Amino acid sequence: MQKLKDKFKGKRCFIIGNGPSLNKIDLSLLKDEYTFGVNSIFLKEKDGFKPTFYVVEDNHVYHDNIEEINKFDVEYRFFPTA
Repeated sequence: MQKLKDKFKGKRCFIIGNGPSLNKIDLSLLKDEYTFGVNSIFLKEKDGFKPTFYVVEDNHVYHDNIEEINKFDVEYRFFPTA
């Protein structure tokens, strides 16, 4: 975490949640933006979307989808510790 301090200072970032309404959003508009994707955002990879940062905050999502999550190739990944 320390090596990320101020690395993106002054840049804008979008946090993308999950849910059915996400299917109505054109995520290609965020292609050149810094983005945080959460939990099951890896399902949007089939649509060509990959966030800059991937965060799993739900242990159940992590354990239930470990194979897909391990294949999800993003630069920065943050997982639960418990």
